[in-house]
Amino acid sequence: ILYSSLGESSDLWRIGTENLTESILANDVAAEYWADISPDGERVAFQSVGQVNRPFSGSIDVASGSAAASPAVVASNGFAPAWSPDGKWIAFFKRVASGIEVWRVAATGEDSLKLAEGTILTPGYSTVPYLKLGTNHIEWSPDSLSLAYSAKSNGVSNIRLVGTDGTQDRQLSGNKDENETLSDPAWMPDGKGLTFYSEYTSPAPSRERGYRLWLYSLDDSSQRAIYDSHVRFRVLGLASDGKNIIIAQNENSAESAPVSEKANIYSLNI
Repeated sequence: ILYSSLGESSDLWRIGTENLTESILANDVAAEYWADISPDGERVAFQSVGQVNRPFSGSIDVASGSAAASPAVVASNGFAPAWSPDGKWIAFFKRVASGIEVWRVAATGEDSLKLAEGTILTPGYSTVPYLKLGTNHIEWSPDSLSLAYSAKSNGVSNIRLVGTDGTQDRQLSGNKDENETLSDPAWMPDGKGLTFYSEYTSPAPSRERGYRLWLYSLDDSSQRAIYDSHVRFRVLGLASDGKNIIIAQNENSAESAPVSEKANIYSLNI
């Protein structure tokens, strides 16, 4: 008789950037991952799941950073938490029978509110250790008054914006191509625009895969492609000057895997 057994676990650790001291943050019976640190650096929001390979099924917990204090559950069902810049709210996805929803809850666990629902794009992830692919799946505006996210309507993907109170849910981007998927919105520091990433397939007969980086202006509702490539790349985030975007691109142009053995890091001027 041949049989196999697999046991996986996941704990959250922290390391000081100055003294490099490591300490445990959360190591309950459940698996913990996909953490986000509060703007003041004092708290950590993360998800706790009973089965490590089911990241969309768990709770949102907040740890104070003290080893003596147990994490507090602020949402019993949710994943991929994201702190608001003012530290007041935590946004997260929730999977329900009808699909995916976007929620926000106060850091105390109070005032939870559903903000959006529908065919909403959720984070992709790798196998062990279940790292998220991409960034900014829910992106807070700099003033903490709205959230950008990706969703499909009638089979077409676009970036949408919704207020923190659940009102003014509207489409931002102007995509009309069912073969292009938009994701990873990232706000400009001044709050007057955002960037987002897209993957598309060219029309027949070529059916080539392509990848774009876009800039959207809230002032005039315009958007333009600032980078277009047939080589997969990943957006790492905005540079501190707010004028450049950092990306990682596969060194081997023929490689299509999300994670490559070798990559080059580029700074793109907006």
